[in-house]
Amino acid sequence: MANNESIEWVPFSLTYVEYPKDDILGKFLAFVSLTPFGVIAAFVALCVINRDLQTIFFFVGQLSNETMNVVLKNIIKEKRPTELILIGARRPKTYGMPSQHTQFMAFFTIYCCLFLILKYKKSKWLRLIALFISISALLTVTYSRIYLVYHTWLQCVVGLLVGSIYASFWFCIVNYWIEPNYFDLIVKWKPSKLIELQNKPSESELSKKKR
Repeated sequence: MANNESIEWVPFSLTYVEYPKDDILGKFLAFVSLTPFGVIAAFVALCVINRDLQTIFFFVGQLSNETMNVVLKNIIKEKRPTELILIGARRPKTYGMPSQHTQFMAFFTIYCCLFLILKYKKSKWLRLIALFISISALLTVTYSRIYLVYHTWLQCVVGLLVGSIYASFWFCIVNYWIEPNYFDLIVKWKPSKLIELQNKPSESELSKKKR
């Protein structure tokens, strides 16, 4: 390592969140803003345990959505709000348009909603509860980024729109093209058999087959 005096140390911005001291709501929202990391951990666990193609392609879409966010930020190059930096608050040096957290949660929520409404028919109440939780998480995470002054309203609105549109596009691609045409083929590949990939039909598909 080079001379320590010449090295600038910076926080890992993905998990570094500041909130106003003694602000209970700010502390809660700082915790809520870490929701995307819980979602990623759940994705990894489900992919490893269930090895279901629907979950895996959902995760692939989520990752490609993150890649799109990075590309858009570096094209637009709009800075984050700077007013709190003047009083000593630290903010990531990455660009702010569109909001990464909001775009992440928008993709996750819209994909979940489309799946629950169009493909999951087993339990009405379970579906309603899942819809309520996912939408509430999206709204709370979005508000947290504005309240904690990590993004402007416009940056969050754009993130919401981009994530929602891409989630709708990806859902249609996966469920109306890839799944009916390629899922059964993919699970028959030798590498897929080695890691035991599965194509678990949704409740709506099971009901169609029974008819």
